[in-house]
This record gives sequence, C-alpha cells and structure tokens, in this order.
Amino acid sequence: MKKKLIACIALFIAFLSSSLLFAHEFWIMPSKFRLQPDEFFTLNFYVGEDFNGELWAKRRERTAKFTHFSKRRQEDLTALAIKSDSGDVVLKFNTVGTHLLSFESKNSFIGLDAAKFNNYLKEDGIDNIYDLRKKTGTLTKNSRELYRRCVKTLVQVGDKTDKIYGRTIGTTLEIVPLKNPYDLKLGDEMWVQILYEGKPLTDKLVVAWNKSQGVKTRHQQYRTDKKGKIRFPLDKKGDWMVSLVQMVPISDNTKADYQSLWGDLTFGF
Repeated sequence: MKKKLIACIALFIAFLSSSLLFAHEFWIMPSKFRLQPDEFFTLNFYVGEDFNGELWAKRRERTAKFTHFSKRRQEDLTALAIKSDSGDVVLKFNTVGTHLLSFESKNSFIGLDAAKFNNYLKEDGIDNIYDLRKKTGTLTKNSRELYRRCVKTLVQVGDKTDKIYGRTIGTTLEIVPLKNPYDLKLGDEMWVQILYEGKPLTDKLVVAWNKSQGVKTRHQQYRTDKKGKIRFPLDKKGDWMVSLVQMVPISDNTKADYQSLWGDLTFGF
C-alpha cells in the first residue's frame, strides 16, 4: 500500500512538473503598473494560466537579455535579472513617462507525445505546424521542440505619457503596442501589431486576457489582419495581457524538429 502511495505521489509530481513546464503563458508582472518617480517596485517572471502561475525558475541559466527603455535612455538590466534564480527584481525609475521592459530567454527543450503536441497546436492556433504534420503523415510522431520567450511589460511613471510604448526591440517575435494604454479611457480600443522577423505576422491567433479585482480572469481570441494587427476593447479595469505562440519547422538541428517563440505583453489599465 505504501509503495502504491509513493508511486502515485511520484506520478502526480511528474505530471505537475510537466504541466508547469508546458504552461501556456509566460509573463512579466510588476507589483504596480502605475508609479511615482523614484518609487521602488518589484517585478518577477511567471509561467501559468489566467494570470495565475508559478515563479519561473532557473533564471540565471535561462535569461538571454533584459532591457529597460525610456524616452531618455536604453539600459541593460540583464545582470540585475540574473542575481537570483527566482527572487523579485527591485527597480525604480526617476523619469516621468512610459517605461518599457523587454525580456528574452535562451532556448529550452521540451518533448511531448504526439497526442499532447497535436492538442497544443490546435489550442494555440499553430495551424501551419498541424497542417504540415498532417500533410507529411507525422501526426503520430512525438514532438521535439526548442522554445524561447520574447516578452514585454509597460509601466507608467507619473501622469505624463510618451511614445516609448511603440518602440520596436527587434526580437524575432514581437508584440508592438500601437496605442499607449495609459492614454486610453474605459471602452476605448487597444491596438497591437505582431511582428515575426521584423515583418507583420498575418492570420495568427492572438489572445487578450483581463484580470479584474473580484472577477474571474477572462480571455478573448483574435486573428491578426493583413498588417499583423488586432484590436480589442479595454472594457474592464485591471491587469491586461496579450499573448501568442509562433512555431516553425527546423531541419538543421539534430535535437529538435520545431522552434517556437512565445510572445507576451502586459500592462495595467
């Protein structure tokens, strides 16, 4: 009986670890989105769903670049980000205006059995890979995938906004806000553009998430237009997130058959 219990616990832990590894969203979350000049705040990196997640571990090993952009300067904060594996990053900004923080991870590997991988492709709208597997008769083949993260967050210091929100960083996958959310009012539309290798990513599934106090997190799916753009109403106050997954086949890597990029943008409203 004891052996069976231990085995069940081991299976549950393995399942939980796999679930966290394969959690759909990865985001930067500051303790506050609206700040005063020289006000200390913290941020951290999370993996999970519906704005509920676990701290992203092994940051020292996995971080490629963490950068701060303001109207006055560009600042490399990578060394600060990797001081600990999962501890809060403590920051303060003395410049009034909108501030953009951009994070890129290194590649990591994940392998899934065929059924789980196919479901993942369907759920995240990765039609190009699902169609390719169907065409090549490889729907029953287990997956070997390299993935990395390209994420941003916007915070506002003081009341005066600026145009740094629309700064393109040049990451392989990038969510570019076309409006400053800190200029918008309740009911206004938010626009973003999705770029892949610097070009608009068309007909791509993108999800907008909202977490409001006392209300269950909700999400809405959209498809990018011919210019890689989507728009959605800011009809609720709270925390907002925009996310997507882009994947391409690779043939020049002996360890993996696919490369995915996970994009995410967070802001407060």
